[in-house]
Amino acid sequence: MRDMLARQTYFNIPSQPVVFTKPADLIAAPFDDIHVHAEAQSHLDYEGELYFIFGKDCKDVIESDAMDCVLGYTIGNDLSARNYIPQEISGFQMSYGKSFDAFAPFGPYIVHPRIVGDPHQLQLTTKVNGEIRQNEKTSDMIWKIHQIIPHLTRGRTVRAGTVCMTGTPSGVGWFMHPTGYVKHGDEVEVTIEKLGSIKNKVFFL
Repeated sequence: MRDMLARQTYFNIPSQPVVFTKPADLIAAPFDDIHVHAEAQSHLDYEGELYFIFGKDCKDVIESDAMDCVLGYTIGNDLSARNYIPQEISGFQMSYGKSFDAFAPFGPYIVHPRIVGDPHQLQLTTKVNGEIRQNEKTSDMIWKIHQIIPHLTRGRTVRAGTVCMTGTPSGVGWFMHPTGYVKHGDEVEVTIEKLGSIKNKVFFL
């Protein structure tokens, strides 16, 4: 989201959406315990996000048709091992640090677009052990969903059932002073207006 990139980091807002993938094996249920590998424990961070699901196979979609691809919306936590993000370690590619098992809990429902209305006017809140860490509107998204879909489908087929993350607002642990990384036994809850909540306890292996 715009706020996180522009106000809290040294990165310029890119001219196109940043894309990375998470394998399907990373999916976790909305209330599962998350068991974290030793290599991902020191800088474990949360990212509460709005997710949407493709309802059909889509390729070369134009912006005016993009929302026809959306089956519905749900809530996710894009868990991230920040120790794998720095330039000197990974060249600032994000996939590896976000791709440990169970690093993509989402749910609890897929809510139809007619119920949600404008997906860019929803309140998103993330709490760690009951403390509010993120509390922003989805209107702060750099790229709206009708812009993301044409970019994702340009020259490639995105299959029905694909889950797409849309970015996280300010308030992640990475930029707190001192840092607010997730620790063993912490509980992370993400709530989005009209979509419900997910809640996961984190345990270090």
